[in-house]
Amino acid sequence: MKHKWFITGDSSNLIIFYTGWGMGAESVALKSLMSDVLVFYDYRDISIESELINKINQYNHLTIVAWSLGVVPATCNRNLYNADRMIAINGSLFPASDKYGIPEAVYQGTHDNLEENSLGKFIKRMFLSNEHYAKFHIQHNPAQIKDLKDELMSIKEISLGLKYDDKNYFDIIIVCEKDRIFPVDNMMSMWLSPVVLGLGHYPFFEFNTWEELINAR
Repeated sequence: MKHKWFITGDSSNLIIFYTGWGMGAESVALKSLMSDVLVFYDYRDISIESELINKINQYNHLTIVAWSLGVVPATCNRNLYNADRMIAINGSLFPASDKYGIPEAVYQGTHDNLEENSLGKFIKRMFLSNEHYAKFHIQHNPAQIKDLKDELMSIKEISLGLKYDDKNYFDIIIVCEKDRIFPVDNMMSMWLSPVVLGLGHYPFFEFNTWEELINAR
């Protein structure tokens, strides 16, 4: 994985954010009032260097936030550090699943037919308004199509090693009922007692800070 630090100062708190498929380090521009932030992205390889793991474990308090397809690598890497809480947003342990995730035919079709135009349509479906889509489009620099296709398949293959009971590692689940990427009924089947918000797949423009998002109810 690739990563980027956003340091707020001399903080003993850390938020690790696993962003979604095809997203870069700046895909979510939330600030934190009390924590440093470490963003992971590009899941063609989800290994983490030992030096970085050691640095993470120097923090006293650690919160993991995983969004969309980032839920899979966040779950796989959960034992590398001591998290106080884990939060999943609009995702699934089984992203290519007719019951718990994106229908398998849709997931495979996204991979097989991926090109610049279809990627643009996918990104637009993350938002409920043209205003938010335009705001995101300006700040987002998508990766190469081949890399995105490789990442999509990597996430699916990694998810095959997960178990349904791994959902219990997450303390807070947020499901947005207007999501147009993951079928809401499938996410409701995946998770127990999620927090349901009336937002779309990309809910982050509705919050000013990480703390606001983490405490959303």
